[in-house]
Amino acid sequence: MTKGDETLGSDLLEEFWRWAVAQYEDVQVREGLLELQESAGLIILEAMFLAWLGHRGQAIGEEDQRRIRDGHHTVGGRCCVAASSATAGLD
Repeated sequence: MTKGDETLGSDLLEEFWRWAVAQYEDVQVREGLLELQESAGLIILEAMFLAWLGHRGQAIGEEDQRRIRDGHHTVGGRCCVAASSATAGLD
């Protein structure tokens, strides 16, 4: 994973996974995410990642916001459909 020209290490990835799993263990969060996945095509991992960034006080740039609104972007060189639903309440 990269941030601009800076490579983010495995410690940061581990921090994300610990946070995401802790959030997902909350029954209301899990049920809400699964409901949005079923009804709106939410990609849970993407929603969790965006919520984690918000939890850390990080914002995504305008270009990334545009790509998310357009419904596509790349992760690791692969095209992904962006989560279109709000992730409020995950922090």
